[in-house]
Amino acid sequence: MIVMTTIATIVLTAGLLQAQTVPDWIDHNIETLRLVQIVHRHGERTALKDSFPTTDPFRDSKYWPEGYGALTNAGKYRMYKIGEYLRQWYDLYLGDDYSPREVYARSSIEHRCIESVQCLLAGLYPETRGIWNWAQTGNPVLAKMWLPFPIETFMPKDDDTLLVPHKKCPKATKEHQIISDSEDVMKIFTDYNSNTISQYLKILFNESITSLYRGQQFYDTLNIEWERDRIWPNFTTTDAPYNQTQVLDVLRVFSVGSYVYDWNREFILRIRIGNLIQTLINNMKLVIDSKHNESSVKKPFKLYVYSTHDTIVVPLLQLLNLYNNMIPAYGASIIFELHERPNSAQVADKYFVDIYYFNDTLNRIPYKLNLGKPFETFESQNTKWFYEDFNKLCGIDDDNSEANKNVVLGQMLFMVVGIAIGVALLGINILVIRFMRSH
Repeated sequence: MIVMTTIATIVLTAGLLQAQTVPDWIDHNIETLRLVQIVHRHGERTALKDSFPTTDPFRDSKYWPEGYGALTNAGKYRMYKIGEYLRQWYDLYLGDDYSPREVYARSSIEHRCIESVQCLLAGLYPETRGIWNWAQTGNPVLAKMWLPFPIETFMPKDDDTLLVPHKKCPKATKEHQIISDSEDVMKIFTDYNSNTISQYLKILFNESITSLYRGQQFYDTLNIEWERDRIWPNFTTTDAPYNQTQVLDVLRVFSVGSYVYDWNREFILRIRIGNLIQTLINNMKLVIDSKHNESSVKKPFKLYVYSTHDTIVVPLLQLLNLYNNMIPAYGASIIFELHERPNSAQVADKYFVDIYYFNDTLNRIPYKLNLGKPFETFESQNTKWFYEDFNKLCGIDDDNSEANKNVVLGQMLFMVVGIAIGVALLGINILVIRFMRSH
């Protein structure tokens, strides 16, 4: 495991950050708040390198100057505004110290995620105060309005079991195949293939859609392209049989289907989200322990921010049984609040959890998902997702035990043969030397 810490530098232009009213969260009570944790999707991005149809006229990198899969200016703006909203909503809880030591930030290694949390923190901490004002001689303007934060991440990316759901797991692969063969998923393809537009798209893309994931890639990529006014020539002719809206409408079913079904097995939810839900609960337990144990060595942060992908946000909602079967917006955030009842003497009744979903991130306050659940109930309902050993749970040791034995035996045989050859060569050299000396 390799954990890296990066310090972000962001210079935000005045032209980008136009005035926008922060929605009032009128019925939001933070007087009893003891901890805030946020799991958010990154902001708007460019198309992914491997997501284009083979015939896409905009595949070349010249059309994507920011890079493939990169955070766009719109994404930076969105994440900054989310930070501004959070400052207004949680200002009394966070206080006016504006200390970077009260925040723990953890990100997926993808640059769009790291940059997203950088922008969010810049909006959440829009100025420096007291000892955190790092202005020296000359009083640079930047030192008064920007504060660096350490952001932890993980390498290699595919081994990150907290914020990236891609670590190889044979059992998960088998579970995914069960999903692909399920009646619900098969119906999506049956309905699509019975639509005449499917044959048109097969010819247009020069490939068939054979998985939810590939269909979702096409939907995302065309959506991103067309939002940038990069319209395929096929859709600009007067005799085009379908327009871009019709194409997106028919492809959207793959995107929705991927979100709804890709994690629709308990094992997949556990192996992909178990580490994260356990981490969130452990952070809450740390707060409770520090309140009732003055000798507690590890002190909690006021705010934990986890910057990740839609492929973590959606299954986390599904694990909590709170998913609404909708495509998550860029910047979509799940907010976990831990509260303390001031008049409760029993620890079991003293703490409760509120969960909110911030999906329409530039227009409204977060949605109430689950309010007032006792912490012990919340914990007991979710301990079934915890695990200690990823490889053991995935059956990696079992599946590879014979192969590992063969590798070890092969290595041992190679060593024995190598030693034998070495001894033989040494013996030959000695004989040659003796022969030469005798003559």
